[in-house]
Amino acid sequence: MLHGSLKNLSPFNKFLFLLLITITCFLFSMLISLATAVPLFNLDFFSIKNIQNIEPSQNNIHIFKYLQSIQSIGLFIISSFIAAWLFGSNKINNYLKIDKSPSFYLVILSILLIIVSIPTINYLVEINAGIKFPEKFKNIENWLKEKEENAATLTSLFIYASDFNQYIINVLVIALIPAFGEEIFFRGIIQKLSIEFFKNINVGVIIAAVLFSVLHFQFYGIIPRFILGLILGYIFIWSANIWLSVIAHFTNNFIAVTVAYIYRDNSNMTNYFENIGKSNSSSMIVFLISAVLVIAIMVIFYLYSLKFNRDINR
Repeated sequence: MLHGSLKNLSPFNKFLFLLLITITCFLFSMLISLATAVPLFNLDFFSIKNIQNIEPSQNNIHIFKYLQSIQSIGLFIISSFIAAWLFGSNKINNYLKIDKSPSFYLVILSILLIIVSIPTINYLVEINAGIKFPEKFKNIENWLKEKEENAATLTSLFIYASDFNQYIINVLVIALIPAFGEEIFFRGIIQKLSIEFFKNINVGVIIAAVLFSVLHFQFYGIIPRFILGLILGYIFIWSANIWLSVIAHFTNNFIAVTVAYIYRDNSNMTNYFENIGKSNSSSMIVFLISAVLVIAIMVIFYLYSLKFNRDINR
């Protein structure tokens, strides 16, 4: 009965409803995650009540991974499906563009695009990290850097895997769930509503990329994440298939998880991969080659998407 009941709302009102849906789903999933964590991890009520004040460590990081997974599912996946149900006149799968199998050739291009973009992204990370605030805003800069260091510490705890079982869990928690959830939310819903609101595809892609970057709440990663958001946004727009941006997003996360696992006891090799394209480890040529390859592959992706979509619509 509710299917498509909000499809005729203005884009602005849809954004308001999406905000309401997202907050509700997040709060509900947070309650579910906390309640189910009690029997699963043999916790008592006092521990759960103060979970936000507990310092993450290798001894309890599995609890935080569980909580994040359940909350991510509620925040991104469930809210996206509810929004698609209310905003779309067709089936949810069609609204989110998850109803068709992607072209194998476009899958390969999506994966390749992420791989060749690594030096470009790393270079932008370095540029972002070098941003200096005016003297009167030094307190803000120091606060942001402190938050960034805390986030880096938490990321190191999350991504570390001492054995293959933990590695598989990390692939699920850090690579797969975020890739699917964030893509159907930011590209499948946010980008679609932004295009509808501004009546412009490019502006819609940019707005979704900005929100994708900003809502990760890491200032010193905002530029590279914005560029990644643009790449993912155009992959979705050109292909009209959310699975391709999901695959690209998953590839980005999977590489990080896999490198961290393979070189878990060799920080020098991990740092080497993180520094590819940065001025302190590679020449500017590496960055330029990477940037040119990214543009070239995106052009090929765009042209082949046109041909593929034209062929299947005949």
